Amino acid sequence: MDYKEIFVENAWGGVNADFGLLHVQLATPTVTLVIILVMIFVINKLLFQPVLRTLDSRAQEVESSQEKVQKISAEIESSRHEVETRLAQAYAEVGDLHQSIQQTGFKEREEMIAKERVIVEELLEKSRGELAAEVDEAHKELLTLKDQVATATVSRLLS
Repeated sequence: MDYKEIFVENAWGGVNADFGLLHVQLATPTVTLVIILVMIFVINKLLFQPVLRTLDSRAQEVESSQEKVQKISAEIESSRHEVETRLAQAYAEVGDLHQSIQQTGFKEREEMIAKERVIVEELLEKSRGELAAEVDEAHKELLTLKDQVATATVSRLLS
């Protein structure tokens, strides 16, 4: 027997199981189990835990980003509401200002019309007075002419 064969046959107290075609020693599954457990531990420490930490940190970052987005959205909504309120107030002020300016314009127009009406009425009265004076003068002149025509007619008829 060779040195290797003696070592393999006596490994782990020489416990072997012979199942015909399948020949298993107790050391093989035990070493395999230990290697698998060590690999699981190493892979867990070196691969799975960092990946899980990375995924958790990314999830926390996404969650914090979503919270920031919600805060900013709420701020934008409140700002939009405030802007709309201010805009409505500005429109109301502009409408009131427009209405007051329009009313002031109407009052000034009415005052100007009233002043012009007074001036026109004064001119009308003055013109009526002048016209009445002219009519009286024309009437007197006609009476004078009538008397002259009458005398001229009488003198011609009598002559």
